[in-house]
Amino acid sequence: MTTAAVVAGRPLSGWSRDTRWGTWYALCPESADAPSLGALRIDRALLTPRGARERLASAVLAVGRLRLPGVPATVDLVAEAGEVWLITARPPVPTLADLLAADGPRPDAGSVASVLNETAQTLLTLHATRLAHGSLTVDNVVLAPDGTALLAESALGIALGDDMPTASAQRADIAAWAAVARTLGNAWAAAGTPEADLFARCAATAESDGLVAARAILVAGREVLPADFLRRTALRAAAAAASVDLTPPVTRDVPPAVGDTAGETPTAPDPETAVPGRDDHAGLPAVPDTQLTVPGRADRVSRPAAPDEQATVLGKRNRTPDVFRAPATEGDGDDGILLRFGPGVPADEQETLRALWRAAAPAPVRERRRRAWFGATVVLTALAVVVWLLLLRPTAGPTVTAAEVQAPTRQLHCGQTADVIGVMTTDGRRGPVTYRWLRSDGHDSGELIHTARRGDRSLTVHLRWTVRGSGSFQGTARLQVLHWSGSDSGSAPIEAEGSFRYSCP
Repeated sequence: MTTAAVVAGRPLSGWSRDTRWGTWYALCPESADAPSLGALRIDRALLTPRGARERLASAVLAVGRLRLPGVPATVDLVAEAGEVWLITARPPVPTLADLLAADGPRPDAGSVASVLNETAQTLLTLHATRLAHGSLTVDNVVLAPDGTALLAESALGIALGDDMPTASAQRADIAAWAAVARTLGNAWAAAGTPEADLFARCAATAESDGLVAARAILVAGREVLPADFLRRTALRAAAAAASVDLTPPVTRDVPPAVGDTAGETPTAPDPETAVPGRDDHAGLPAVPDTQLTVPGRADRVSRPAAPDEQATVLGKRNRTPDVFRAPATEGDGDDGILLRFGPGVPADEQETLRALWRAAAPAPVRERRRRAWFGATVVLTALAVVVWLLLLRPTAGPTVTAAEVQAPTRQLHCGQTADVIGVMTTDGRRGPVTYRWLRSDGHDSGELIHTARRGDRSLTVHLRWTVRGSGSFQGTARLQVLHWSGSDSGSAPIEAEGSFRYSCP
């Protein structure tokens, strides 16, 4: 059986890239003329420390609100099936590392100057607002189709990386920028030329006097660059040659021995498989708390199972609301994205390119610090409000009035799967409902969340329970509705249960 991986309603392409923070994927476009999106699955280990999710949300919000043209626009920050995904307006390809390793067209000295100028401007803006990139390398400088240099993964270093003061992270950014300047100068500028000397001086000045002075040297040295360097012809050609195909969806082959286990669509952990007489396991991607059970035995054997996001006959859950949900803004629809920050790539016009080089240097240090202090105060105040809205403000949702479980009435035979259906009756309002499945083999699915759409008065959730092996088995699945609008911690859960019989000689 093959299944397509889906995140936020879009299938993943066959492309992926591992980074310090997790794994990047590309989300296939919704239509032929729509763009692909980038999706970074954050490494779960980085989210385990206390407050990590809140720090991540704050960092993403802070960078997004700046609307920097040198940062890929953030589209979404979502939690699905136990994973946290950062979704951006473009996949992070190609990077400077891709261009350095490619055999295609070679960028020129003008390309180096463009990349250094734009990344310096972006870093200076981040630093002026008490932020930092935190992990700048040639692996996370991305080239847009028009040759614009974008800093992917901005501020993730200060949210998920080492516990480093912001000032130290900013100094690390400057050192990293100097290293990038040397790398590109050595690769794309002929040794001994005025261009190579310009880039070397920029790198040395950054390390000794900071980015403001280094960028001033770069701008003052424009006369040694190619006359048409603002057109970025060589850089565009190299970026186009290093691009990858992001359209074909990725599929996974699931061995038949695993059983046709499936949960709900991507926002839920996958349900479980009961296997009489067998406790084998397959080396497949881990899904939280997936169990095997054997009739007549008290012990249970844990086994990772492959997720099945296809779920053609299953109930459907929308995104899991959590600390990442930003307050709705005027004009947002019920199905709006979680975070909206606007475009992250400047217009492809000559005047825009010239403006990048005409930009005035930042204010003197004392004035810049005063402005940064004021700006930081405003940002921190805004973030405090956002955190309150995200974490403390109650989220409206539907009121659940009843629940029902429908189990197969016919007896299941060898290797068959029970599709246990839970139906929750609501008042039709939009919002989250928390529930869980309790199985008679002792397994607890843990808390799951179904986000109802407005007008849906009947919410359907599914538990796919595959049974294999010889013997007789009666499976009982209990649906507990735990939290909904109007309920409190002392409210008794609404429950319903259903049973099915299994027999295999």
